[in-house]
Amino acid sequence: MNKNISNSETNSGEKRTLEIAVIIINELYSSGHVYTYILWIFLVCMCVFAVLVMQRTKRTTYNSRLYATCVCAFDGLCLTAFELHQSCSGHFECNVYAIKFGFSWKFMSVLAVMMMTTERLFAALMPLHFLKYNTRTRVVTVTAVTWVFAYLFFWTHQGRFWYTSDSWTLAMEEFALQNDVLFIIPMFITMLVTMKFIKVTRDQTRMSRSSLLRSQAVRLQFLQQIFRCGWVLCGVLVYIFILTQRLKILNQLEVVVAMMTIDCAVNLSIYVFWYKECRYVVLGFIAPFNRKLRERHRDMRYEIYDIVRVPTKIGNIVRVPTEINDIVRVPAVSENVLFSTRL
Repeated sequence: MNKNISNSETNSGEKRTLEIAVIIINELYSSGHVYTYILWIFLVCMCVFAVLVMQRTKRTTYNSRLYATCVCAFDGLCLTAFELHQSCSGHFECNVYAIKFGFSWKFMSVLAVMMMTTERLFAALMPLHFLKYNTRTRVVTVTAVTWVFAYLFFWTHQGRFWYTSDSWTLAMEEFALQNDVLFIIPMFITMLVTMKFIKVTRDQTRMSRSSLLRSQAVRLQFLQQIFRCGWVLCGVLVYIFILTQRLKILNQLEVVVAMMTIDCAVNLSIYVFWYKECRYVVLGFIAPFNRKLRERHRDMRYEIYDIVRVPTKIGNIVRVPTEINDIVRVPAVSENVLFSTRL
C-alpha cells in the first residue's frame, strides 16, 4: 500500500515538473512570437532559394556548390525545427525533440563550413595535389562519411532527455554545456584555417592585374573571420555564464537559438549572395518582370564572364545586338587566383 502511494506521488511529481516546464517555455516565447516566426519562415525560404541559385551557377567548382548547398540546406532544416518548436509549444516532448533536431542540423552546418574552408586552403596551398585527388566520388564519399560520423557523435553526447524522471534543470544544464563545447570546437578550427587562408589569398592576388579582385577576395575572408571571432566569443561567454550560473536556464536556450538564427542569416550572405555571379543568377529570376532589371542583368553578364561589348553603331550603320556578335572573349584570370576567389 505504501509502495503504491509512493509511486503515485512520484508520478504526480514528474507530471507537475513537466507542466511547469511547459508553462515556462510558453511564457518565454510568448513575447515576439509572431515576428520570430515570420523571420524564421523568411530565412527558410531564402535558404531554399539559395540552394536553387547555387545549382544554377556556372563558374563555381563542384566542391563549392556542394558545400554551399549543404550549408543552406542544413540551416533551412535547423530553422524549420525551430518553427516546429514554436508551433508545438503545448506538446512538451515534441518541443524537446524539435529543439534537439534544430541544434543537430546547425551542428552539421557549422561542420560543413569548417570542411569548406579547409578544402579551400588545401586547394590554394597544394593546387597540383588537389587537382590530382579531387574527384566527385571521393568528395561525396568523404563528406558523407564525415557527416554521418559527426551526426551520430553529436547525438551520443546529448546528456539525459529532458522529459525523464531526472531533474529537468540538471538535464538542461548538461545539454547546454555539451552543445556549447561541440559548437565551439569546429568554429575555432575554422577560425585558424581562415587566418592562414587570408595570408595565402593576399600572397596569391598580390600580382593580380585587378586590384578590385584582390581587395574583394581579402575583404570577404576578413568579414568571415570577424563574424566567426564574434560567434566564438559569444559562445565562450555563454559557457562561462552557465558555469557561474549567472544566466537562467531558459534564457540560455533563448540566447543560443538567437545566435543560431543570426548565424543562418550570415551564412546566406557571405557564402551565397555576396558573390556577383550568385546575384546575377538571382537577378535572372526576377528580371523578366522589369525592363530596368533586364538591362542590369544584361550588363552584369559582361562584368562576370570576362567579355566586352562590341559597338552596336559603326558609322551610320546601326546593328541589332545579338548574343554572338556582341561579345568578344578576353583572357581569364590565372588559375592560382581563381582558387582563392571562386566560391
